[in-house]
This record gives sequence, C-alpha cells and structure tokens, in this order.
Amino acid sequence: MDAEQDRPLLRVATITVPDTWHELDRTLRACMPVYAAQDGNTVTWLGRRGPTPIEERVVASVWSSRQAHDQATDIVELLRAHGTGATTVVSSRIDVLPVRLHEVFERDRPMAILRVFRGRTRPGELEAYLDEARAGTHLDGARADGPGALVCGSDGQASFVTVSLWPDWSAIEACTGGNIQRPLATRNAARIEEGSPTHFEIVPSEPARAPD
Repeated sequence: MDAEQDRPLLRVATITVPDTWHELDRTLRACMPVYAAQDGNTVTWLGRRGPTPIEERVVASVWSSRQAHDQATDIVELLRAHGTGATTVVSSRIDVLPVRLHEVFERDRPMAILRVFRGRTRPGELEAYLDEARAGTHLDGARADGPGALVCGSDGQASFVTVSLWPDWSAIEACTGGNIQRPLATRNAARIEEGSPTHFEIVPSEPARAPD
C-alpha cells in the first residue's frame, strides 16, 4: 500500500434539506453516536448553518485508514435509514482526502465555530503551502485564543480542505485575518489560486482527541 493510501482520511459531508431542518437536526442527534462509534472513526464534528432558504449541516470526520472509511456506513445512509424526515436529506457535497496535517490543542473553553476552507494552491506550490500551514498552525496553537483542532486533507495535486475549530470570531480574526466583515481572508493567501471558507455553529459532541 502506498503512502497516500495508508494515510488517515478526512471526510467532509455537507448536508442540505429544504424545509424540514428541525427534523434533520433531531435525526442527526440520534445518528451521530452510531456514526462516530464505527471502527476507524477517530473523531467527528457536527456543524450547522442557517437560517437560510436551504439549511446546511456539515459532518466532518477523520478515519484511521481508507479501508475503515470504505467499510463504514455513510452518514446520509444512516439518516435515510432512521426514518421520518430523513428521506428529504440531500448530500450536496462530499470531500474525502488523505490527511496531511492534524493537530489538536487542549483548551479550557469550548469551541463554537467550525471553519471549513476549501481551496486550490497555485501550480507546484501545494507542499510549500502545507509546510507554511503546519508552521502557522503550531504558532496558532500556542496562543491562548487559538484553535482547538485543525485537520487538512489534500489530493496531493493542488486541492485541499481544511477543517478547524475556534472559540469565537475574535480568535479567527487574530489567527487568519478573517472576520464577519472579511470572512474570506486566510493565512498564506499568496499561494492559493482559489478558495473560500464556510463557517458553521458547532453542535456539541464528543471532544476532539489527539491522533495516534
């Protein structure tokens, strides 16, 4: 098995539902423990965004291997199997990428914001971007108001998805330069050809665990 195949995987599933978001939330609460307890699921976070014409929920999870991921039951399958209201669920996007960076920082305060940044680096600059992101994450992690966790997955070419947990907007602003007025700002922007973040309210679940 090559190095990319042997890496843990980051999976980010964005779930939308047109009118029954309250039913979706109830179903998600019931399904999340089952989803998170599957073999190889090392950590799972749930976020919500709305109110909008179409509510969005995101389930971000890290899997110990591709085999564990491929053998697991997808969160959308669990939702649809659970019953009432779940049949309207549509998964609008699923990203599954080898993990290139995974850091967890112990915090005394709860994390409130889940930040999902999907981007693409300039040609030939992915590894340099990841090296800089790793160094920046360590600096952020040393801050009292820094992130609680960060996971970055990449296809090995140019595309990447970064999931990070934050206590509040002021912490995001201090570390990334992005805030409510400038939500698209991010560190190392010079190496990014395109990309943007989406922010979700974290739905409390099991606390993040450090990778093995």
